Amino acid sequence: MAFYSQLFDKSSDFRSESEIKNLVKKSKNYKNEDVANSKILNFFNTSKQRSYLVTTDEMVYCIVDDSRKNEAKINWSMGKELFASQSITLKDKTVRTGLVNFGEKHKNWLYTKSIFNNEDNMKNSISKLLS
Repeated sequence: MAFYSQLFDKSSDFRSESEIKNLVKKSKNYKNEDVANSKILNFFNTSKQRSYLVTTDEMVYCIVDDSRKNEAKINWSMGKELFASQSITLKDKTVRTGLVNFGEKHKNWLYTKSIFNNEDNMKNSISKLLS
């Protein structure tokens, strides 16, 4: 029975939350921090791909988990204080997705609107991630 449920459970194709958090240890900017206490925010979700922000005490990491790839990928990272000072802007793309800019360097990242009720909810979720 478990086998059949995995066929239809699309989340089984993705890495677990702890696997995503532990991936930050592979970053060139990893500062030997305890990732067990890190926070994670899934901001993009399709049947094939998920995108996350992961925060540690000092850093913010953007990670993409693609079910078609062998491993999730750290796309960028920056100091938490620098990230907190960046302007987060959102705009519509389609009925289901929008685009988010994490400051000037990390623009046009897709986000899934259904994860967040509205733009304020997404911005509040990011603020909580940084606290």
